[in-house]
Amino acid sequence: GALFPKCPFDRVVPPPMTNGYSPMYKMHKYWARKPWYLVDQYIQHFTREGEVLLDPFCGSGVTGLEAIALSRSAVLVDLNPIATFIAKVTATVDFAPYEIKRAFQKISAQCAEKIHALYWLDQTCSLCGGALETRHLLRGPKFKVPIVVAYCPYCGVKRSQIRRELTQKEQDFLAKIEAEPITAWYPPVPFPEKFDKDRITYKGIQYIHQIFTPRNLKALSWIREAIDEIADETIQHLLTLAFSNTLLHASILKAENVRPMAVNNYWVPDDWIEENVWYRFSERVRLVERGMKVAMGRIPKQQAERLKVYTHTATDLSMLEDNSIDYIFTDPPYGDSIQYSELSRIWNAWLKRDFPFHEEVIINPTQDKGHAEYETLLTQAFSEMYRALKPGRWLTLCFHNKSFKTWHA
Repeated sequence: GALFPKCPFDRVVPPPMTNGYSPMYKMHKYWARKPWYLVDQYIQHFTREGEVLLDPFCGSGVTGLEAIALSRSAVLVDLNPIATFIAKVTATVDFAPYEIKRAFQKISAQCAEKIHALYWLDQTCSLCGGALETRHLLRGPKFKVPIVVAYCPYCGVKRSQIRRELTQKEQDFLAKIEAEPITAWYPPVPFPEKFDKDRITYKGIQYIHQIFTPRNLKALSWIREAIDEIADETIQHLLTLAFSNTLLHASILKAENVRPMAVNNYWVPDDWIEENVWYRFSERVRLVERGMKVAMGRIPKQQAERLKVYTHTATDLSMLEDNSIDYIFTDPPYGDSIQYSELSRIWNAWLKRDFPFHEEVIINPTQDKGHAEYETLLTQAFSEMYRALKPGRWLTLCFHNKSFKTWHA
């Protein structure tokens, strides 16, 4: 077939002066996300409208979402259930925006008051007399007595923020709350017996629920239960996305100056904090509202139907016919840099999804996968890509690693 185009991509793509599209890609944390404006330029260079793109290591779906926004079709494949969930939900543009607000109000009526009550403080605002509300507590082993950061919701954060140790009465209340049983569902899922980058099991953490305080676990289980009761599946999925993106920030992986999993492994700092779950969830819902407003402005409803998403291994693309793809833009796992199945375990557990890690294209000694196994799996994936790609068409590969052995593979 004729080459289209004849030349590779040879321009530097500067960031846009105003980045109004980025909220679409800030609705949920994910790794190695390529800038949308760069992917957009590659798609326009290598394809025409109506053509079909493939990304077999799609992550949270930037390639496919940019493709359908540009009137192309796209096939996205990833083994990670949370990745394909983010991609599918971002492309779900056939709903009325007020429906998210209405469903959130319903959850709020069910949960907000009882969650705030979990973080009760024995103090009122010195400015207006209103009840103070907890933003977060410093509870890690570094602190002999927990320190609360609170504010008055009536006067606002800046005017009325308070930072002090919990009183004895408040400590007794906290102990009572944490001794109560949790009746709503939460995932009874263990962490793997062996981790590639294990920094938690030596602290006695064996199960996913142990990275949350009992109080936050209770609050999260109530929100999850309320989301499950939403009848409209589209709206339920959007709020599940907001909930999933709440989890790490509501865990003991976070400190005031440490973002959870910023170093791409589970690490519990000694000065970990306990966030008020309701504040974090509310903020995440607003992120989803902003992101979906952008998505709905960019992706026409009929275009959303041109995106196919498969939770599947890239080593078997049998859902694609030979010579059916016009362009591939992909970003395979960088050797052992990011352990996707391990690091996504919390999200997938709360989503009740399973990651078949034995099929993961990765270097991970605890899965008995070294450079040779990684090369074998990559070869299978690239053979499948080659089979599906039309003759004379292009593949763009993004890759980064510090190891020459990984590059050789």
